[in-house]
Amino acid sequence: MNNKVILFCLSIILVLCFFPNYTKLILLLSSLVLLFPNNMSLNPVSGPKLPWIDRYNGLVAWMSAHGGAWPRRRHHLGPMSSMSEADAEEHRHALWVKTQRLLGAASLSKEIEANGMSRADLLERLEGWVWKEVRVDPWMSRYEGLVAWMSAHGGAWPRVLHHRGRTPRMSQADAEEHRHALWMQSQRTRGRRTLLSIEAHDGISRAEMLERLDGWVWQKFEHSKESWMTRYNGLVAWMSAHGGAWPRQRQGRLSSMSEEIKEEHRHASWLNHQRHKGRTRLSQEMETSEGVSRAELLERLSGWSSYLWPRGLPSQPPPPRPINLSVEAILEDDRMKRRRIEEDIEAENIMRGWAMEEMEQSRRFIG
Repeated sequence: MNNKVILFCLSIILVLCFFPNYTKLILLLSSLVLLFPNNMSLNPVSGPKLPWIDRYNGLVAWMSAHGGAWPRRRHHLGPMSSMSEADAEEHRHALWVKTQRLLGAASLSKEIEANGMSRADLLERLEGWVWKEVRVDPWMSRYEGLVAWMSAHGGAWPRVLHHRGRTPRMSQADAEEHRHALWMQSQRTRGRRTLLSIEAHDGISRAEMLERLDGWVWQKFEHSKESWMTRYNGLVAWMSAHGGAWPRQRQGRLSSMSEEIKEEHRHASWLNHQRHKGRTRLSQEMETSEGVSRAELLERLSGWSSYLWPRGLPSQPPPPRPINLSVEAILEDDRMKRRRIEEDIEAENIMRGWAMEEMEQSRRFIG
């Protein structure tokens, strides 16, 4: 250390005597780095450099606290500075494990620790250690992340949170929920047929893995795998049990609703889906059980309307106005129609005469 101090002092004297000002500053900083090497890491995220055995013991403690699980890299959560403390710690352990694998067994066997064992032997003591990294299917990793998120939130499904701005500006919890929701949307876009042909785990396809999730649907408006006729009959039975009332959509998550309200909400969502499809499309979709179209079956429901009922109106639509089919009523209706037509013609003639009179007066004034 004394030799380094003497060398440092001599270098300062030379710099001050023979170099310009801006060069002096650069050389002084370089001398400081040479004088105190490896005392502190230049990476502000990783912090001070720890001895190998301390990093090893930290990994062992982390795995013990997490049931023997191996740490995973968390690149998808963004830079380490934006991660939570727990995620950043797991990410650091995963990067360190990757570094040891890259160094290899031959290199680490030469490094002997204080207990007389080589670093390679210490690593091989860890249950499940392999020198060649076992590649985990990224899809399976995202799936397991979704399952863990849903378990932590009482089985609720993640929501797309575009209305809260861009992902970097969201809170960590919102950003995580948003990423899971976008991943789910991408799986639905790829479709069941595509994912059914891709194996995910132990001979089970990705589509089957997704369908294991409670409440999973392949389409936005789909609410079950039941046939259309089964859903229609269920709606008829629900309306009969509630005095002919129409089901209403409810606000909030399904997981927080009671079973009764959840059933009503599903019927209302299914009805809205039928209205969005439209009468033309539903008229082309026939139900073989009765030989009639889906549009005709819906129109059998009392008070059915192809338009969405505005919010705030009662769930029971107003009954249709009774129609009088007697001869007197038909003749009276015909007389009223003819009278309205005659009044319209008379009003049109009056307006035409008034216009002609105005033109005649204008002509006289100009003449």
